Amino acid sequence: MRRLTVLSFLLLCLGVGFAPPAAAKSFQVTAVQIEATLMPDSSMRVVEHITYDFSGEFHNGTRPIPPGDYEITDMSVSEGGRRLPFTGAPHDLAWRYDAVDEQRTFDISYTVRGAATVGTDVAELYWKWLGVDHPGVGRLRVALEVPGQAEGVRAWAHGPLNGLVELRGTTVLFSVDGVPPSTFVEGRVAVPAGAFTVAPSGGDRLPAILAEEQGLADAANEQRARAQQREAIERFLLRWWFVPPVLGWIVFLACWLKWGREHTAAVDVGQYHRELPEDPPAFAPVLRSFGTVDPSTISVTLVDLAQRGYLTIEELPEERRFRADKMDWRFTWKEQSAPLRAFEYTLLETLFARGPSITQEGLMTWARSNRTESQRWVERIKQQVRADFKAARYVEGGKGPAYALNVLAAIAVVGLSLAAVTRGQVLGLVGAASGSIQILATVSLRRRTQLGAQRAAELDALERFLRDFSQLEDAPVGHLILWERYLVYAVALGVADEVARALAMRLPVEVGAPGQGFAPWYISSSSHGSGVDRIGGLGSLNSFAGGFGPDLVAAATPPSSSSSGGGGGGGFSGGGGGGGGGGGIGAS
Repeated sequence: MRRLTVLSFLLLCLGVGFAPPAAAKSFQVTAVQIEATLMPDSSMRVVEHITYDFSGEFHNGTRPIPPGDYEITDMSVSEGGRRLPFTGAPHDLAWRYDAVDEQRTFDISYTVRGAATVGTDVAELYWKWLGVDHPGVGRLRVALEVPGQAEGVRAWAHGPLNGLVELRGTTVLFSVDGVPPSTFVEGRVAVPAGAFTVAPSGGDRLPAILAEEQGLADAANEQRARAQQREAIERFLLRWWFVPPVLGWIVFLACWLKWGREHTAAVDVGQYHRELPEDPPAFAPVLRSFGTVDPSTISVTLVDLAQRGYLTIEELPEERRFRADKMDWRFTWKEQSAPLRAFEYTLLETLFARGPSITQEGLMTWARSNRTESQRWVERIKQQVRADFKAARYVEGGKGPAYALNVLAAIAVVGLSLAAVTRGQVLGLVGAASGSIQILATVSLRRRTQLGAQRAAELDALERFLRDFSQLEDAPVGHLILWERYLVYAVALGVADEVARALAMRLPVEVGAPGQGFAPWYISSSSHGSGVDRIGGLGSLNSFAGGFGPDLVAAATPPSSSSSGGGGGGGFSGGGGGGGGGGGIGAS
């Protein structure tokens, strides 16, 4: 018996565990048909036919009518001529039924006493056929019969703008399809006062009605016109979704042709240019990036200062057994009296502020320990480079209108394309992507001045010369100092490896020997090898320049702060409030 009980319990649990979930239920109001008769005594008899479409099981219906300056009497609920029990009439009307996955129509009838207000000229009926407490109605039809003659009857309706009100003799018809949820539909009718047996009160009513309805009609017509414009745009986007992105790129092309197309160099520099620029090497990466000062500018400046005799740079390789070998560099100050640019002085001043010699690792340790000071130092160098470069007038300014025009056009493309997507045109996503790319393409509207374009062309030709130097039969070795300057510009242009290999092939072996005259300011780890090895080792300048500036900026950048309980600095903490002073800062 005990086993049977346990087995039954387990089967019950399994039955509960695998029982299908209760089906979701819903209903729709597919149609509301109303027949109303306005009586000479100002009362109104109403019969509503409400059609439901049920999905699931339902048992209760509701049709509340809010209270007002009228009285609801003689209320009843029926279906197919059969009366149904109800409660809460008239303001909280509810009735019972049983419906499962079917369509049903219920008939609600009632009398509204005092429905119309009779003035000396007209009687006014102002009645909501449908309130706001509903899930939406598929179709609403109202037929209102008024007393007296058809002459002089006026009617208006308020609600969805797709509705229609018609006068057919003494019958006023209101019709609207697709009433959105929580949207009311009301009618307003003016009937000559002579058709009523009720004594008029309050004077004339029609002038005020006409004035109010004219204002409402004007507003509705304006709203309807805007809706029609939106619909026209939507239809256009569904069919011609590709037009906005095409127009967007036409705007970009126009902006580029006027403000972004690069000037042609006034003097043809040919394939190769051997003359060194008068500008500092730090200007080379800034010119190529249209005025952006990146960390490599600091590296190039340091190499330039070393070649000009202000310091030496010495490689300090460290062999490690279980990890990759590490390279450090030592910077040693050398006294010079030649003038310096502001950013060069700022770089050297802080670099050697703690002594005549410092390693790169030591500098990075200081920068990480003094992030605020080191960050200000780096930013001051970049600002001074930017100021000197701006004074050279190599990049055009005043591009704000061009940038704004292109970005606004691209935003419009994205907005219109997404609007097409929401209306069912999936290809609008292509237009949205196109607009996003157009925004990113705004940087292409930057442009160098005529002089800047000339300098950029010379830099490009100089880079080609430095890259192809080893293959040029007529490339002279020239003076050693000249080739040291070439080497510095090779660092600025990112081709130091190629130039170092070419020089190792072209320069006499003896000039590269330790203690000799070529580039004594950079002491590579191969300095004790042959002259060829030493000159070829100068290619490591690329590695140094590529790492020094970015590493310094990273070391000087403060990490995201965290709160500190020890008072040693960090982010703010919550709570507190026990200190004196303070006071509020408010706005209203």
